[in-house]
Amino acid sequence: MKSPAVVYLSHGIRLGILGMLKHPKISVILPCLNEVSSMPKLIQSIRAIGWQSEFCELIIIDDGSVDGTRELLSSIALHDFGIKLIFTKTRLGLGGSILAGVLSSRAETIVVMDADGMHDPAYLPIMYTMSKGKNILVIGSRYATGGDSEGAIYPILSKFVNKVIQRLMNSKVQDQLCGFFISSRTELLKISDSKFIGFGEYFISVIRHFEKNQISILELPTIHRVRNSGKRKSKRMRMFISYIRYALANR
Repeated sequence: MKSPAVVYLSHGIRLGILGMLKHPKISVILPCLNEVSSMPKLIQSIRAIGWQSEFCELIIIDDGSVDGTRELLSSIALHDFGIKLIFTKTRLGLGGSILAGVLSSRAETIVVMDADGMHDPAYLPIMYTMSKGKNILVIGSRYATGGDSEGAIYPILSKFVNKVIQRLMNSKVQDQLCGFFISSRTELLKISDSKFIGFGEYFISVIRHFEKNQISILELPTIHRVRNSGKRKSKRMRMFISYIRYALANR
């Protein structure tokens, strides 16, 4: 039986190309931490839109789960040869996990999305069509006209902080923090490794890179769901303050 590609990663290690499969058209980067209840449904949902293993590889970076996520992913990967697993030895954080995924990807088109179910895979075919054949950044945006975020208090606070960051960065992008996007691998690798930090800070730097280099950015209105399983990993007010400080330091 064919074994899944399992990589143990430490800080500072750049991964080489793994596996002998034909290069996929898309690499979907899925960083996760203790998402045993959400990962099976997310993987199934991505495959259900027609993005099978020959077309799309799923690179799942488990950043130290202790709830059985690693064991579950290893089991799923035995039956889906388009899944590449990265089990980190030391905690990388969200930004560092995304960088690890990009470095290990084999496709030129990169998708980044959350593993907690808040980003709906149903939008991916539209985002891919928008990006196909172009060197652009396509964002699944909560704040473009027609977009929204489910929930009560959090969306209000998030929108306010987003507006503050948008002003500080003098940016035209309406959603600075969503982390749901499609880009080219080549362009993402031009961004310094040191910028892939934090929970949302890395995405502020991604947007900054594209705007600074006058590369087109498109925002597709999307509705972000509320988490319906698992636990939130971040302290919201501490996270918001960190974002604003980062924006102030990187204008």
